[in-house]
Amino acid sequence: MFKSEKDFIGYQGICSQKGIYIEKDQAFDYITEQINTDPSLKEEFQKAMVDWFFSGDFIKVYR
Repeated sequence: MFKSEKDFIGYQGICSQKGIYIEKDQAFDYITEQINTDPSLKEEFQKAMVDWFFSGDFIKVYR
């Protein structure tokens, strides 16, 4: 049975994240906490956010 977005309640970790459960309204806080503990994630996260934000109504411009 297909679940709708209203049924979504959170994220369950698998593999190396096994045993971790994050409720959907705590997901962003969890991400920022992880970024603060691992600075290498900060650059990756910033790039992903920029790519995501501009992926809709923008196109890349090259010189």
